[in-house]
Amino acid sequence: MLRELTVAVCSPRAARFAFGVTVSVYNALQAVKGALVREHGADVPDQLSGAVMAEDAGRTWDGLDLAIAPREWSALSALSPPAFGRWLQGAQGK
Repeated sequence: MLRELTVAVCSPRAARFAFGVTVSVYNALQAVKGALVREHGADVPDQLSGAVMAEDAGRTWDGLDLAIAPREWSALSALSPPAFGRWLQGAQGK
């Protein structure tokens, strides 16, 4: 697969970067699916479309980028992953 990306992108460094981004996005979507399974049950992944989830995340990000000032994001970016998870649960009202 990496060899095919290299031919398509014409640069080994760009191909490796594209592959890394792809794997990262896939892992993020799997984390979201895992969280949904934990909250709503094992049959949830069968009802989800990865493409729709990615499109929705993109639209949500665009909205958040407009609605929230950069200085407000800085506090969240300093949190560790476990602390951010706790913050998300608190923001959700749990």
